[in-house]
Amino acid sequence: TLDIRLVDAIEALAKALTDSLTQPGFLESNASCFPLQPWSSGAQVLSNVMSLSSFDSGRGEISYNSTTGFFNAHGVEIVASFTEQVGAAARFELSGRFSSGSLTKLFHKSGGAFVFPNTFTGFNNASIVACAPPLHPVTTVKAELGNRSFIGTGYVPDIVEYLSKKLNFRYVLKKPDDGQWGGPVPGSPYFSGCVGEVQRGIVQLGAGTFTKTTLRDSVIDFSADLFAEYNGILVPKPKPSTKMWNVFYPLSWQLWLCLAASLFVAAFCVWIMAYYSPFSAVNLQLECAITDEVNYLEYLWTVTGCLMQQGQDFYPFASSPRISLCFWFFFVVIIGASYT
Repeated sequence: TLDIRLVDAIEALAKALTDSLTQPGFLESNASCFPLQPWSSGAQVLSNVMSLSSFDSGRGEISYNSTTGFFNAHGVEIVASFTEQVGAAARFELSGRFSSGSLTKLFHKSGGAFVFPNTFTGFNNASIVACAPPLHPVTTVKAELGNRSFIGTGYVPDIVEYLSKKLNFRYVLKKPDDGQWGGPVPGSPYFSGCVGEVQRGIVQLGAGTFTKTTLRDSVIDFSADLFAEYNGILVPKPKPSTKMWNVFYPLSWQLWLCLAASLFVAAFCVWIMAYYSPFSAVNLQLECAITDEVNYLEYLWTVTGCLMQQGQDFYPFASSPRISLCFWFFFVVIIGASYT
């Protein structure tokens, strides 16, 4: 709408300029910026714009409204194609009119007004063949009609009847020609049963309790689920475990054995570095030296306390055993995070 109004304004200005060219005393341009000189004929062009009335732009008449100071909005008629029946030739219908900033819908069908007549509201009383494999009680054959068509009762025929009223179509229920629901056929791109008939276009609808599989979904479209049936497998319930051993379940037994062995290995590594390091307090013969610094059992107790997050009584004096203990601290953090 804004684009149309802009084109109208440009055409109105062009019309005013054209009219001004035929008037005596009109100067095409004597305007200047340096020095400032207004266009002496500008007022004449403006007067022609304001006196514009009933100018035919090809889309409608343009007139200047002196009360509002704007051009009057003109009407735009909308024509759209309409197909009355599936497969029938389309025809053009006057479907809407835009005037004074409002849209009026002129095409009416199915109790509603539309700007686009082919807006889907139903199948326009088209005839649809639905393939419905008999399966009691969802689809029960009430009467045979010939050519494998039938009158049915049950859950599925009721749904098709409801859809026919809502979507405006007529239908015929038929059995599948081969009596199958639908599955892959070796050496053929088409499925058997109702699925194959929908795939080949013999019928327009498959109505029944079809199981949605990946293979079927690759050749036909399924609607939203109207009925869901689930299958379950019954297995014996496992015996409840003894609560006394639940503390060991987060880790496997192999990991518990490796963890126990790592206590002795880590304690030995720290002890051997402290015992032979020339920078330990004992080897330096410092006054603060204690024999626990070179005692293997003390280091075994230290790494065990770290694993239990209980701290320790002393730290080795040399850097090498201290760094080894730091690696053990990181290992304890990782094991704790995995356990919890």
